[in-house]
Amino acid sequence: MRLGISLGMAGLGLREQLAVARRAERAGADSLSSLEAGHDVFAVAAALAGESARARLFSGVATWVRPPVATARAAATVDELSGGRFVLGLGTMPRAWSSDYYGISADRPVARMREYVRVVRGALGSAGEPFHHRGEFFEVRGYRLPTAPVRSEVPIHLGATGAAMARLAGEAADGVLVNFVCTPDWLDQVVLPAVRAGERAEGRRVERGMLLCCAVGDDRREARSWLRGSLAGHLRVPYFHRVAEHAGFDLTPAGRLAGSGDTEGALAAVPDALVERIGVAGGAREVAERLRTLAGSLDHVQLMPPRHLHGPALGEAVDGILEVLRMTGGSVD
Repeated sequence: MRLGISLGMAGLGLREQLAVARRAERAGADSLSSLEAGHDVFAVAAALAGESARARLFSGVATWVRPPVATARAAATVDELSGGRFVLGLGTMPRAWSSDYYGISADRPVARMREYVRVVRGALGSAGEPFHHRGEFFEVRGYRLPTAPVRSEVPIHLGATGAAMARLAGEAADGVLVNFVCTPDWLDQVVLPAVRAGERAEGRRVERGMLLCCAVGDDRREARSWLRGSLAGHLRVPYFHRVAEHAGFDLTPAGRLAGSGDTEGALAAVPDALVERIGVAGGAREVAERLRTLAGSLDHVQLMPPRHLHGPALGEAVDGILEVLRMTGGSVD
């Protein structure tokens, strides 16, 4: 199982992200991933192309806020800048974010994403012949990429939390990138069976990847508190509550507190056991051992420093992940 690092966490400036990327590649990282959480995902991926020479570059994930033709053009641009190292991670977002922030209907998300992927692929292959598409959600008339792409088939990995999107990844994408708010049981009992069902329907296998929030520090209690803070943005997201319920935890009190604006109280209401099942916290060797338990299920993991850290704590968390990469050489089995 190959290891990479996800660089889109809040609290790390763009120049700092690029510096960490250089260090991560030297440490053996298989992939460098940008996120929509902070800066523009494609702009960061393009910058990463200039700061690296070997690692794969992921948009992990680019959400569907852009028209699919614009996404295809951005993917072709980053792929050219990186010499064919780009992987287009695509995802939806929580329903409220789609409607409240971008005015996008989140109705029938699987059908919309299936068509979105089809249009992206069609646009990427349009350098020779104009691309036409008329579907339920998107219409394209005579689009043609202005320059021939490095690859007409940039790999597409779908971000997934639930079974329906995971199955679509198995059917229509080249890989799946599992959301960091999943527990091991949810991964093995819900997400991966759905991926396999999609694969069987098409007679194929796709790459399995996951974002994993990783708090590396000698003080385990402090590291766990770092993980807890990373959950703040999901306390009112329904799919996170479903993951917790599947693991035997009721997040209704936490969700109620978050809805009232008491984020600190809401985070305190999340059980320690759930926090530790979602992420991994501890010293570098302990983290490496925990990663080995996932090697039978996944092809790659992108280690994500806890979100919303600042100052020395953020630096310590990042340095810890780099130590894990150096210790393992960028892979575990």
